[in-house]
Amino acid sequence: MPKRRILSLWFPRLEAERLIRAARGLHAGPLAVVAEQSNMQVITSLNAEAQTAGLRVGQPVRDAHAMCATLITRHRNAPAEAALLSVIETDCADMGLSVQMGIADTLGAAWALARYAGHEATSDRNGDAISLEARATRARRQNGGTGSRAGPRRR
Repeated sequence: MPKRRILSLWFPRLEAERLIRAARGLHAGPLAVVAEQSNMQVITSLNAEAQTAGLRVGQPVRDAHAMCATLITRHRNAPAEAALLSVIETDCADMGLSVQMGIADTLGAAWALARYAGHEATSDRNGDAISLEARATRARRQNGGTGSRAGPRRR
């Protein structure tokens, strides 16, 4: 049984709360952090008041404004998020703790970055095994995905 311990931190409102903390003069009310995605502005983070107003992450900003006229929007600042990671890393180092961190738009991507960023990708499979897998995959597709080699039935 491994003797390691893994601590996972999730900040569901990281961008919005970082902005509120940095801009102490920002008045209370619904706040959304927005970014450009697929040629439209979408919400990437919300404060609790915006979430209570029925807004959600991933929602187009124009729809959010229609639902909440008092919504304040600010553009996402990815470099500032990275600076926050460096502060956490420094604090951990000061406490003698080793830490690997990743920040991304999805839980899986953040998890992968924290564990594998900076590591060289390796595989225990060789070219022959990969070639055999590729042939088997092509055979399944040609036979309708059934995995059998009998081919299509005739009437």
